[in-house]
Amino acid sequence: MVLSLVVLSLVFATVTQLELDTEPQVGKTIHLKVERVCPGDELVITTTFADTSIERTDILLIREEPTYQKIGDAETDYKGEAVYQMVADGKYKIIATKAGYPPKYAYFNYEVCEEVVPAEEISDEEVQPVQEEPAEVEEPALEVEEMPEEPKQVEIIKEETVVEAEIAEEMPVQDNTLLIVGGSIAVIIILMIGYFLVIKRD
Repeated sequence: MVLSLVVLSLVFATVTQLELDTEPQVGKTIHLKVERVCPGDELVITTTFADTSIERTDILLIREEPTYQKIGDAETDYKGEAVYQMVADGKYKIIATKAGYPPKYAYFNYEVCEEVVPAEEISDEEVQPVQEEPAEVEEPALEVEEMPEEPKQVEIIKEETVVEAEIAEEMPVQDNTLLIVGGSIAVIIILMIGYFLVIKRD
């Protein structure tokens, strides 16, 4: 967990070197470098001479504008750095002193870091919802009720007509046959009666 926090601080930290207004000096002099580290509003003051860090340099930080305020004293470490925690904008003054060197004066303007709101602290009101395009809704297909087919009356009428025609055609045949058979029987009966009458006469 600690390693993760260190990695995050290294990734998201922004270091900005501030411009200094220094008084000209002759001879052996202390070189100052001032950096702002965001987030955190840390002010890192580095003292060097001939590209070599100067440790145990006494640093006095003062805010001159908008109001005068002594921020505090510090001493540079083995890397020649002194760190201050900044809380307000303004014009500041640095006085660096070290035995064997003349005092060094420098001025700079400071602006506090912009506050970065962690993702987990952002309220729902600040987060604008992403407007999604409405999905296309497929309308359900209309169900068509299939009506039962009506009986084909025309065809049935035709069939009945055909059947009636066939019966009509067959009926005369049956009547002729009966007439012929009846006639034949009548002729036979007449012949038989005549035959018997002839026999009786003889």
